[in-house]
Amino acid sequence: MTDLSATTNINSMVARRFAERNSRMAALATEQLSSGLMTSDPSRAPSEAAVGSRLEAKLSNLAQAQKNASQLTTMIQMGTGALKTQQDIITRMQALTTQANSDGVDDDNRLMLDQEFQQLANQLNLTAQTTRWGNTQLFNGSAASAVTNLGVVSESISVNAVANAFTNAYNATYTQGVIDGTVTDATVTANGNMFDITVKIGDKTFANTVAAPTAGGVLTLINTKDGTSSVAFNYHATDVTGFAGTAASFQTNLRSHLGVGTGSKSVATSASAAMLTNVTVTAGSAASSGSYAVTYTKSGTTGTFRISDGVNVYTGTANVAASASMTDTVTVGNFSLALAAFDGSATIATQSGFSVSNTSTLSMSGQVDSESGDTLSVTFTSANVTSLGLSGKSITSKANAVAAQAALKTAAASISNSIAQLGGKRSQLDFQVENLKISQANNAAAKSTYTDTNIAEASERLMKFKALSGIATSVFSQAIQDTQRLSQLVERLS
Repeated sequence: MTDLSATTNINSMVARRFAERNSRMAALATEQLSSGLMTSDPSRAPSEAAVGSRLEAKLSNLAQAQKNASQLTTMIQMGTGALKTQQDIITRMQALTTQANSDGVDDDNRLMLDQEFQQLANQLNLTAQTTRWGNTQLFNGSAASAVTNLGVVSESISVNAVANAFTNAYNATYTQGVIDGTVTDATVTANGNMFDITVKIGDKTFANTVAAPTAGGVLTLINTKDGTSSVAFNYHATDVTGFAGTAASFQTNLRSHLGVGTGSKSVATSASAAMLTNVTVTAGSAASSGSYAVTYTKSGTTGTFRISDGVNVYTGTANVAASASMTDTVTVGNFSLALAAFDGSATIATQSGFSVSNTSTLSMSGQVDSESGDTLSVTFTSANVTSLGLSGKSITSKANAVAAQAALKTAAASISNSIAQLGGKRSQLDFQVENLKISQANNAAAKSTYTDTNIAEASERLMKFKALSGIATSVFSQAIQDTQRLSQLVERLS
């Protein structure tokens, strides 16, 4: 029992301490109920907060991993859709080879069948090139290297040694840029006193509106997508043999010259030429294989690098005001140009060339669980004409049709195998997503035991400590009154 004292009220001190404690506990229970957390202040339960924080980070990683797996699945869906298109194209090409492998059609009819066959081959390439995830082509392989000094300035193109309006050589002076590919078509139509001419070389189209041929003149055709790329042919110096002044005769001469319709089509190739001095080209993973021309021009203090494959054109700029000896890295589309003491001060228009070689597969990967090493890769096998073994195939004769049909059979098997591989990877990703969902649920349950409020327990504690707080406050008030009564007693005694 505590002695009664006029100067020290021990009972009120005890009552106040318990009143404050009960009030704190009631406030904590209120906080837990309103926030849903055991404590919003980690310092009150540091161990639980630390474990809960780790589990929260893991849950975040698992959620993102599930999104990554879903994105890979979507990528596979895009890929298999494109491969189904490739299958349909190959099926149609096989039907054409069967039709051409019959004496029921003659060589003239086979030439017409081959027109569709070649366009379908171009569509195979186009599908492989345009099936992209972001900027990455899924079925065109991956860029392995950029080979310099291939050259695309001095081009050569095979021409038939026939007696007509053209000489047996192309014009080297006016032929420039990227023209690699097989000549698949050449057309001439009248346009008043002029002629509209179109020549298709690979996936590139060269065209121009020109006057009638003149002895010793030059026919120059410009790439419709890359104005700096052109191909030119010489007319005979003394006459234009075989040209009768009509679009039909002009077309006949041109098609004969280029081998269109003869079964021996012309092929454009690149000759050797030096790269720009002190420029190293690196191809990015999204770069397509093939030949490229790189040019540099300067205007004021801006130097512009331009890279083109004759279909796609990319540009990148650099500030050339600081120094005539530049050390810099310039991004040009899917390429990176490393400049080492490059003289960009002169206003020049130099063109040189390089090629990009691609591997036959492209690997796309993503993290599909909580740790950085938990990755899964999806392999896309190149499905362009070259990788499918269909380059140069035609159905202009029965023998060619038989050879093309054998190649198409192999190509169809390759496409089917790719679809099967991607389908298996899709199944793997589906199971991985299911596993991630289970892991998320288990980790969330574990986190809950460290961080989440037990509603029933917190409600019970709130009621308990609110009651105790009220009692302690009442007792504290009683203790204060005891001191007051003692003071009144002393006054009466005095």
